[in-house]
Amino acid sequence: MKNATKTLSCLIMCFVLLMMLSACTKGEPQWRPNGQPNETETIEAAETQGQSPILMGDEQPQNSNLPENNFTALMPKIRIPIKEVIDNEFGTTAVYAAITSADFNTIVKAAKKNGFDVEVKEEDLSYTAKNADGMFIKIEVTQEATKISVFNDIKHFS
Repeated sequence: MKNATKTLSCLIMCFVLLMMLSACTKGEPQWRPNGQPNETETIEAAETQGQSPILMGDEQPQNSNLPENNFTALMPKIRIPIKEVIDNEFGTTAVYAAITSADFNTIVKAAKKNGFDVEVKEEDLSYTAKNADGMFIKIEVTQEATKISVFNDIKHFS
């Protein structure tokens, strides 16, 4: 009876150990600082197609509550749910969950591609620039949130 108990205990411990090891495999979701998982398959598919996993291109997010205006038309579209939108006659700010520095760099490249490359101010995870039409963009990442603002009057939106 003692041998059977020892064998059963050993088998249970081996099973628990295997379960713990399988949790540490490479195929688990990649986590962002904000706790939101990225599905590995989505990232790999986007990378193999030459797209950024965070940028949406021309497609409009299904859960977007961004207003359709001249400001949001200039914003990079990203695949993160919007927490809040602040909109007035001077500009629009979209507040998202926090992102990684690599994602920040991807969004900044998209902003530059959209023409926001005049009077550039870049510091840590903050990017401000103007386009040829005099519109401004400000991209800020903190531990709590990512803010993307497009505005036409720097006095009212600094």
